[in-house]
Amino acid sequence: MVTLSTAPYTLAVNCAVSDLNDPVQPDKPTGAGALTASRNTIGLLQHFQSVTSVTLGDSPVQQVMNTHVAQSAWENPYLMHMLLAVSSAHLKWLRSATKRLQESRLYAIAEAEHGQTGLSLYQAALVAAGSGSEQNMDALISTTFLSVIFAFRLEDQVSSNAFSTDYDTAVAHALGPLAAGSGIIALGEAFRVLDCVAWMPVIRRGDDRFGSYTNQAPGIEGLPSALVDLCDLDEQSTSENSEYYSVVRALAPLLRLGPSIDHFSKLIAFGDRKFSLLRPLLRRRDAKALLLLSYWLGLLRRLDQWWLNVRTSSLCLAVVEYLLTIPHPKIHALLSYPASCGQGDLGYLWY
Repeated sequence: MVTLSTAPYTLAVNCAVSDLNDPVQPDKPTGAGALTASRNTIGLLQHFQSVTSVTLGDSPVQQVMNTHVAQSAWENPYLMHMLLAVSSAHLKWLRSATKRLQESRLYAIAEAEHGQTGLSLYQAALVAAGSGSEQNMDALISTTFLSVIFAFRLEDQVSSNAFSTDYDTAVAHALGPLAAGSGIIALGEAFRVLDCVAWMPVIRRGDDRFGSYTNQAPGIEGLPSALVDLCDLDEQSTSENSEYYSVVRALAPLLRLGPSIDHFSKLIAFGDRKFSLLRPLLRRRDAKALLLLSYWLGLLRRLDQWWLNVRTSSLCLAVVEYLLTIPHPKIHALLSYPASCGQGDLGYLWY
């Protein structure tokens, strides 16, 4: 006789009997009062594994999502709920694109409910891990990654005057995905990264064998001339004597990459690594830091991911509108790329 472990069995039962679920009905509305597609948890799981998982990041990320995440979710309720939130977000986006607005709104409700529950359970799991309780590191990183997607999709449209009308709120909105992503770095520092078997290939893709994307060598070799001039960098510049140096040094190799999804892990890793440096600069309304952030957002927009496009484009345009109100000619001269939402040429940075 086969016995089921308590956690996955309990979660499976909950998924089957919860009033949010309908494992029998087809994945579409069947009439007034019928359970809707957004409440079909089994359908959400199937959609994630067969459709959504192959729309998230580069091929190594897709592989982990399709195999490890979908399987591990049954043993980790916080991961299950975040998976369901992202699957709902994808279905919401698909329905919106085809003008099926009523269904889109229902998926939005499912997205919010699962996301809120998932993040609450995830926070509890992190507290437990910090107190020494044994945790699945791959599951924690999986949830962190899904929370990044959730953060980008949540209230993804930013008004063009957001920074001008309420700067603090706009900055918090812009920093949200970086804050979520920085959790991967924090997990690695606090716990055992070597335990991340499933995610290790993805983590390694955040750099190359030469350390090009984590290089912090002093000086300005390899840095874009325009950013060197903007940030007053020179041959003696280091992260110790310049608050912009580390961000520019990490951004420089990314600016030389082509618009390919193969670079996804490297681009996401930038946000993970530089959140703690950008946050204090942005909070004190540092225009140079905001410009640097807009370049990263433009690079992300080039990847053409459904969960990134609206947020990154609207943030780029909002940053540009705000920076145009600041009397800073050097900044104004560098706004063409973010103004193009990542579609323009970057050659002008090296002159």
